[in-house]
Amino acid sequence: MVSKQEKLLREENQSLTNQLIKMGKMKKSVEAEDARAMSPESSSDNKPPETLLLLK
Repeated sequence: MVSKQEKLLREENQSLTNQLIKMGKMKKSVEAEDARAMSPESSSDNKPPETLLLLK
């Protein structure tokens, strides 16, 4: 039988895992954006940079 405390810890662990996954995806997105910013063809563009969603 799973205790109430263990169940809460498992739920918290899952939530933290999901946040880490999202952060990893955001990091990849930022790295890709940095690579685009460094490319010669992007220097002539006048488009505003993309913004990333903030984690709540």
